[in-house]
Amino acid sequence: MLVLNSSDDHMNIKVIRKPQLIDKIFVVSVAVLMSIIFINLGCAIDVEQLKQSVRKPIAPAVSFFAQFLILPILSFFYAKLIFPNSVSMQLGLFFTGISPGGGASSVWSLLLDGNINLSIVLTTIGTLESFIMIPFWIVFLGKRIFSVGEMPVPYSRIGSSIIALIIPLCIGYCIQRFMPRVSRVMTRILKPLSSCLIIFIIIFATVTNLYLFKIFSWKIILAGAVIPWTGYLIGLISSTLACLPRPDIISMTVESGIQNTGIAIFMLKFSLGQPAADITTVIPVAVALMTPIPLLMAFIFKKCFGKKDGVVNTQDPATESMLDRREAPSAINSENENKQA
Repeated sequence: MLVLNSSDDHMNIKVIRKPQLIDKIFVVSVAVLMSIIFINLGCAIDVEQLKQSVRKPIAPAVSFFAQFLILPILSFFYAKLIFPNSVSMQLGLFFTGISPGGGASSVWSLLLDGNINLSIVLTTIGTLESFIMIPFWIVFLGKRIFSVGEMPVPYSRIGSSIIALIIPLCIGYCIQRFMPRVSRVMTRILKPLSSCLIIFIIIFATVTNLYLFKIFSWKIILAGAVIPWTGYLIGLISSTLACLPRPDIISMTVESGIQNTGIAIFMLKFSLGQPAADITTVIPVAVALMTPIPLLMAFIFKKCFGKKDGVVNTQDPATESMLDRREAPSAINSENENKQA
């Protein structure tokens, strides 16, 4: 607790929340589970499709346009419109809008039958692009919100996000190359495991941030919804206009709406003093809580629609093609053994 500007007439008191054990447990558990998911994704990726996405970078270019050109400008105007009298809240919304896509986009792309390989490419390239685009938007628009002091660019946090993405994928790909049977099993449990992870994150994140619900208002809820939902709309429209295939449109839509709120929280903590930084964290937390709502509705609709038609798609095209290639050699070996017998 800090006591500021005390006098005989009045006393200003600021209360700083102590870090809780549950916060650390949440961060560590999500990091471990996400690493396991990305190892499984590494077992399912198709290197040829990854190369194709890089050779013809139509989707990455459209994603850059949506995520790093349109959304940051809109987040700036949203911040000014929703919080005209609160600089700290404006900064929270703006920082969230200029953050790159999060790793959860690949999980949702998988669950909604998008292109996993494209999603991984977009997340990786987007995180690399943020090294340049975050400083650009901080200088160009950030100073118009918060002109006091220096606003740090979290290069270390961005770099650790890339490492946390690439290393598990490489481990999974090595399993795919050298342990095909294990890879086949891990690929088949990928969707159920991803579903459990999403449920875990939603429930645990709600419990961990219960104290923030006390300061929730209609403006906070609106700010939490407007960034990701606008991102989904921009991604959907831009990828449709680019005439991309349906799985690519799904991945593009998901990637444009999901933000790496951890980077936004990191920037807030180093830009604002306490307790302002802790209170302003409510914006990226609200964004994280509102982000999965449209995706969850789409997933439920997909499941209900598939059951109604009597067809339930259990695997996305990239995973199916990978399994087909792996099962083909096994079938050939079985036929050869039968002929020899």
